[in-house]
Amino acid sequence: MDSAPTNINEEIEKLKFENKNLKDFLMNYNISYPIFTTKLLGVSIGNKTFSIPNELYNNWKLYKINIYHDKCFVTSLEMFFNNNKNNIKSFKFGEGKGEKKSLELENNEIIESLIINAGELIDGITIETNKKSLFGRIENVGGIGYLFNIKEISNIFKKKIELIGFEGNFNDSYIIQAKALFKFLDN
Repeated sequence: MDSAPTNINEEIEKLKFENKNLKDFLMNYNISYPIFTTKLLGVSIGNKTFSIPNELYNNWKLYKINIYHDKCFVTSLEMFFNNNKNNIKSFKFGEGKGEKKSLELENNEIIESLIINAGELIDGITIETNKKSLFGRIENVGGIGYLFNIKEISNIFKKKIELIGFEGNFNDSYIIQAKALFKFLDN
């Protein structure tokens, strides 16, 4: 996989077949080239869906994330994108009540891992980058913690990976279900 794969899906299946640990590891992802997602977390279903427009997948870059939470759950997600021409787009999903945690990615800062805690709802989202240790709701978080090790996937496929954003559903008070979207970059 040193060059851009023509059919990375076949390569993924081959890798899963050859390595049971890798198969178990990749079970929490839906991987296809060039976009892949984490599995959808959260059990309940909200009455409003959220996603980012497909136009942002190629020429826009996620550079800031705001996570709002109360004492128990994530109440809102806000994502900011730029296209290197000083144009900015932002999308906010949920009411934005509670404490706000904000992460603005610096130049050459990449997300190495992501933890989404979920049960009935999204309890917490924690992000680790190569420059900051941890960001998000990380204390007294309920639900089951699902670790998505982006650095490991990058090493497996020998491709750089970038967080595109989040999608899922919400109600008037909380983010109910969420998954993260990533894309493989041409090195």
